Amino acid sequence: MSERNYEDFQCPTCGSSLKHDTPAGSMICPTCGYVENACQENTDNVMFDFAGTENNPSFQDWGVPVQTVICSGCGGKAVVTAPEGSLNCTFCGSQQITALDEAPGIHPDSIIPFKLDRDKAQASISDWINKRYLAPFSFKSEYLPGQFAGIYIPYWSFDAQINAAYTGQAANNYTDMEIDTVTSDDRTDTKKRKVKKLRWRFVAGTIEKKFKNVMFSDTVQLDAKTLENLEPFKLNELVKYSPKHLAGYAAGHCKSGLAQIWKRAQSYMGGLVREEARSTVKRGSDVVGAVNTCATFSEIAFKKLLLPVWITSYKYKNKIYHIYINGQTGMMVGESPKSVLKIGIIALTVAAVVGALILFL
Repeated sequence: MSERNYEDFQCPTCGSSLKHDTPAGSMICPTCGYVENACQENTDNVMFDFAGTENNPSFQDWGVPVQTVICSGCGGKAVVTAPEGSLNCTFCGSQQITALDEAPGIHPDSIIPFKLDRDKAQASISDWINKRYLAPFSFKSEYLPGQFAGIYIPYWSFDAQINAAYTGQAANNYTDMEIDTVTSDDRTDTKKRKVKKLRWRFVAGTIEKKFKNVMFSDTVQLDAKTLENLEPFKLNELVKYSPKHLAGYAAGHCKSGLAQIWKRAQSYMGGLVREEARSTVKRGSDVVGAVNTCATFSEIAFKKLLLPVWITSYKYKNKIYHIYINGQTGMMVGESPKSVLKIGIIALTVAAVVGALILFL
């Protein structure tokens, strides 16, 4: 990282004072016309044809014939190898599955195979059900288990090198003496007083940063909160994708695709660089002003990852509840009915205990 400071916004070309051009986000010299700006358009730049890559047929060979299917019940999409007629929807269990004339998307590069087998996953669900202490009393005897299926959730992983230029304003406090002149009854008096001021300087420099394994999921069936609770996955157990890993499982169809997920990754990485630039400009200063950055991305690499999740559901009182299990670590996320009676008993008990303590104290 390099940095250069200009005390009092001094022009490096002619030595005159630089002026800040707010609309342009630049510093300009009114004497010689010099312009100091991190990036005239202040945009993040990248040279990579994501759209072309995504539509390239050579990237859509999964090593085995696959098809994209959709469930007319819940709208869930998946990539499968099994014949359409033998499938139930992985997400809701419906048999209303229709094959789509739609490409399966870019083939996976790496995968974490299921480590938690079906029997252990089902046993953990039974244990989870038994620990739903706030569920209604009839819950354990009346709930109806639904389909139990494994699916690989698609993630994208990005590597990139960022070279960013930045400019910014920073200032330090100092005290100056000013003289006030007061005239009264033909008499002039002068008084000195201390005034707090800011001494501004202009800071410009560059940041070089390498990012590895910036990951984002690309599924519509599992919301962000559920995925966050299922994570982390142990990425050191990733292996090279092979079609054999899909035997008996489905793969989630990508919701957004490579080009759109890259925009999220680019925004995330660019944001971290902007935060670093702002921290650098602020270093040793009392006040920081406008900070502009221009990031150029290079050495871009991406991978499509498939990560394992068990999905099941159950019905209680005509309502469907879902349970998700990390197929590698066994982490479980689920929803269950709550008993108003049990919650009321707990609330009354707590209130009674608090009331007794107040009286005792």
